[in-house]
Amino acid sequence: MVWLEIHDSSVAHGMMCCDCAMDALGYEQRAIGTAQAEYCPVCGVGLPEMVFATRHTPTRAQIALAIKAGYYLIAAGDIDAFDEEAFSALTAAHPGAVAVACVHPLVGLRAHMAGLSVGVYKNANRAPEGAKPSFEAVGLTICCPDFCVDYSL
Repeated sequence: MVWLEIHDSSVAHGMMCCDCAMDALGYEQRAIGTAQAEYCPVCGVGLPEMVFATRHTPTRAQIALAIKAGYYLIAAGDIDAFDEEAFSALTAAHPGAVAVACVHPLVGLRAHMAGLSVGVYKNANRAPEGAKPSFEAVGLTICCPDFCVDYSL
């Protein structure tokens, strides 16, 4: 993988993967130099993969929490938790995944039984009292076969 070292005052300096650098700089500007890095600090590419079984696009906070926990978060779309074949198709589509982030507990149990680590996000309501609830990720718990670890922003 090619990593770009960013030298531009309008974005954060540092190493990024090509896709994140292009998003940060736009197509009109260019990054200067190339180098090697373990993973992209913006999106997490290069880290072990954690498939996110959800119909939503991961938020920046969810991506940041996954990176903090040591995972590259991949949105995989929603699956029917009660359909064992759907879970098998999910893991077959992402053979490099070592973890699954999920909302439904049955997806988490299926992942655990398949020998994968399970990630569950902790959400906080950011809406004012009386307004329609609006949630944001404030934590991520990773459960491995022998232990669980909590991460927060």
